[in-house]
Amino acid sequence: MSARIQYSILKGSSAVLRGVGYRGLRRVCRFITPLFPRENSAIIEVEGRRLRVYLNDDYWVKYALFGFNYEMEIASVLHELLDCRAVFLDCGANIGYWSVYAGKKIGSRDRVIAVEPTESTFARLVDNSELNGNSFLTMRNAVYSRSGETLQFLVDPARHDSNRIVSECLADEHGSRSESVSSITIDDVFENVLIPDDRISNIVVKLDVEGAEREAFQGAQDLIARGAIFIYEDHGSDPKCKNTEFVLECHLETYFLRPGMQPIRIRDLEQLAGLKTCLTKGYNLIAARKDSTAMMQVLAGLVRKNPEIGSDLVN
Repeated sequence: MSARIQYSILKGSSAVLRGVGYRGLRRVCRFITPLFPRENSAIIEVEGRRLRVYLNDDYWVKYALFGFNYEMEIASVLHELLDCRAVFLDCGANIGYWSVYAGKKIGSRDRVIAVEPTESTFARLVDNSELNGNSFLTMRNAVYSRSGETLQFLVDPARHDSNRIVSECLADEHGSRSESVSSITIDDVFENVLIPDDRISNIVVKLDVEGAEREAFQGAQDLIARGAIFIYEDHGSDPKCKNTEFVLECHLETYFLRPGMQPIRIRDLEQLAGLKTCLTKGYNLIAARKDSTAMMQVLAGLVRKNPEIGSDLVN
């Protein structure tokens, strides 16, 4: 009953805030959270996919209110790439939104691996795997440039999207704490996929590791050579575009994703900085070797749906 009341308050607040683009909804969520049990949650189900969202989670709660409408530019890429022979590595999986999506598309748990470092979020990731018939494998590790190192993560129980690697054990005045987590490279994550190469169509890596993207790419050189495609974030608060700087230094072909529109080929950092218009938003890009069949497949799919954009993508 308390979960239904909490959900109703959030739903009513969203209706009031609709006219201003739902600005302030996260603040409402934080304000009422102390009034309700921490275990209050809602399970949303769309097209056979189930996801449990905790109502004190101000990042994910809007998707509990509005359904599976999240980062549609990523969904369009995965729609082109994921089939029964694909492999999907969800690095920085959080509660498992994209792992649930991939598990449904691929249909084999041995081909979907979700990696999440922090204890409480990992527990929610495992829960969402179980809600979907254990449709993907889970690993509690921090994706990094080397495997087997002990890293310290600063964890904010109220805002898991702000979790990050720190240099030493510490806690701050907002209640954050540090956790020790063992590191693993993306190449070593892939070693857990016990499937012969000739039975793999595409290797897709979703990378969202809160500031450790450069190190993650350093630990993915084998998969880069195999032609894997990477979906990664470059945050609006970084005017130097450090993640993409490293990607371009690796001579990877890189595209800026826009919901419902064609990707833009990124040729230099000044171009990308001009596309990032919001300081508080993360922007999704895809990157792969120029000869990657996965990248070619994505671009071909986009051209097929929108023939008028073809010349811009292939040049």
